[in-house]
Amino acid sequence: MEGGDKVPERDAATSPETATWSTHAVDADAAVDYWRSVRRQAYVDVAPSPYDRSFSGEISYADYGDFALSVKRASGEKVSRSSTLISRGAEAEYLYALFQSRGTGVVTQAGHSAEVRPGRVVIYASARPFSLDYRDPYEQVVVHLPAERAFADAGLRPSTDLLAVEIPVDGALSSVSAFFQSLAATQTTDPEGAGLLAPYGANLASSLLAYAARTRGVQDLSLLLQRERALAYLRHHLGYPDLDVDRIAVGCHVCPAALCTDCSRAPDKP
Repeated sequence: MEGGDKVPERDAATSPETATWSTHAVDADAAVDYWRSVRRQAYVDVAPSPYDRSFSGEISYADYGDFALSVKRASGEKVSRSSTLISRGAEAEYLYALFQSRGTGVVTQAGHSAEVRPGRVVIYASARPFSLDYRDPYEQVVVHLPAERAFADAGLRPSTDLLAVEIPVDGALSSVSAFFQSLAATQTTDPEGAGLLAPYGANLASSLLAYAARTRGVQDLSLLLQRERALAYLRHHLGYPDLDVDRIAVGCHVCPAALCTDCSRAPDKP
């Protein structure tokens, strides 16, 4: 979908809501204002400052309900979100996880600065001032997560510890990165197929936060992941009339006593 057209209704069965915006849809002298409008629709309101007079940008976006996923390609730019812009809006708070495909940049927020480049993931929040600085053309996959739910599902209290911090994409996180980058590539050509994979995306997003927490000093990751697994099982089986601790334990492949103990001991649980 081009320009300012409305996002189409999502197929109730599987397909996500999708949209594509490109500065090529408008005259060159209107590109920056258009890009700001596009970023407001896909993310939040920011003040963009392109480095190149012939600026161009494109965003492909899909909303899966529990999370959204976008691919952003643009010329070099610096964008900032001030306290004033935040106070003007009424948007829900989101976390954005950046998986860089091409180019480098710097994310600054909450007293931290992190280089965004391939092989790293960086998280930032919409409800705090931030700046994103890309000197050269870049491309990235962005995972959009409702902040409150994302922290809760990961068994973490909301904090700034995970914001604008470089997290290496290796080990288990390389699988999370591969999933979201493949899903982003699929959603434009096969939205119905992408929709079938959406339930796994929400759970993997929580794993991302738990992994990030480990890099910042939360040691007992196994407790966080066990609690996350139990929460995921609950979400997908709420309609079962006989749902109880025993059934959840079977679904998570642990004994009921261990499940209760692990969930009660999970650090920073909400």
